[in-house]
Amino acid sequence: MGLIPHVRTPLTEAMSPLKLYEYLAAGRPILVLGDQTEAARIVSEAGAGFAAPAGDPEAIASALRRLVTEPPAPTEPERIRQFEYPALVDRMAAVIDRVASRPAT
Repeated sequence: MGLIPHVRTPLTEAMSPLKLYEYLAAGRPILVLGDQTEAARIVSEAGAGFAAPAGDPEAIASALRRLVTEPPAPTEPERIRQFEYPALVDRMAAVIDRVASRPAT
């Protein structure tokens, strides 16, 4: 099981740790600590695990029990490919191209 800890700051709310992508590729269930984070969104979208509020020990314990008793089904490879490095690079390049092609204001 992968565990994604979370320290809450405005910047980290929008970030996802690089280790997350390794966990996705490994196909193991993931528990994200921080249910309102980008990492939680990605794990949910991929169907790869669960998220719990970082400051709620009961919710964390419940999520851990759920991972053991009701683990998510193996994620379909197509759902994971969008988070692989080549796909992320392509998306980043598209954003850069779009921004770079805008007329200066």
